[in-house]
Amino acid sequence: MKFRPSFFLPTNHQQTVMNPLLGPLLRFYNRVQLKREVFKFKDQGQTAIDWVDVIPSDLSQQDGAMNKKELRPIVVVVPGLTSNNNEIYMLNLLIEAKKKGFQGVVVNYRGASEMELSSPQLYCAASSNDVREPVEYIRNKYCLNSKGQQIRHLYLVGNSMGAGLVANYIGEENDKCFIRAACCIQPPMKMWITGQAIANNFYGAYDKAIGSNLVRKIQKHADMIHDNYHQNFGVDLKKHLQEINTVTAYDHHITSKVFGYGTRDNYYDKASSIHKVPHIDVPTFVLFAKDDPVIGEGSIDYEICKQNPKILLGVTDHGGHLGYFETFMSTQQWFVKPVFEYLSKIKEMDEDNTPIEAKL
Repeated sequence: MKFRPSFFLPTNHQQTVMNPLLGPLLRFYNRVQLKREVFKFKDQGQTAIDWVDVIPSDLSQQDGAMNKKELRPIVVVVPGLTSNNNEIYMLNLLIEAKKKGFQGVVVNYRGASEMELSSPQLYCAASSNDVREPVEYIRNKYCLNSKGQQIRHLYLVGNSMGAGLVANYIGEENDKCFIRAACCIQPPMKMWITGQAIANNFYGAYDKAIGSNLVRKIQKHADMIHDNYHQNFGVDLKKHLQEINTVTAYDHHITSKVFGYGTRDNYYDKASSIHKVPHIDVPTFVLFAKDDPVIGEGSIDYEICKQNPKILLGVTDHGGHLGYFETFMSTQQWFVKPVFEYLSKIKEMDEDNTPIEAKL
């Protein structure tokens, strides 16, 4: 399976920019109905869990026969740093999930997708617990019956920073991970490389674009969290939000301090999923584009991935960042094909009761 970029979108920057430009078009013509469930973290924070079409039945209260819809495997999709549930790549994944017989669901970030913060806690590239807790909740309520028996499998797909979070989470869980299979789409495997790529590519335009989106998102909650950040971390949040215009500056002044890393360099090192990839113990498809102007080609570690037999690494020459547009006249994105070819193959094995080692 080979990606061939549109003749009219040959460069990585064109592929990347088409992502936000085509989003409104897809939302208008292919509306995905989402049903919201509010999830509470153990620290009293909250986030939105958005289900495609319908919130499933609570299987933890059942032990009898289930209907076909209740037996569909669940695929949890995690967005990128400043993204919500309605980004074009998120919608394309959810649309394809439904076509392939999966129950799609989005785990959003704190304070995102029109959710208010209920605690001062935000999120960063090391916040794997913000994936862990909602995913455990989904498994316990919607995948296990009242006897604790697994009724259906749970899959996990992460995009960009969300892919890094997914890799960190399943790596931390190691052989205790209950996820059936995962896909990590363009993860910032080496965040120090990603930081350089964001700051240097396209005259720093990505640094400014991502930074301004992040600042806008945090400003909505500034009144609630400002005093806490000032008292506990010595961070003058409102002042920084007025002055910051790049994501690398945000990480320097805010993220590294609030999450206890001290410096941006230390944060980028500690949050990088490259440290957790060797410990991943579930089938995982990792996809990169060599020309990704946000993640950076240097973030791809072929040797580390090769050393882990659970990882299937896919690398394309082109694609940009979450672009992968084969034609200028469509909102479809190519990367969705290999993602669901991989997940569907594993789903097929489970339905045939075939050991995964026999076919992968």
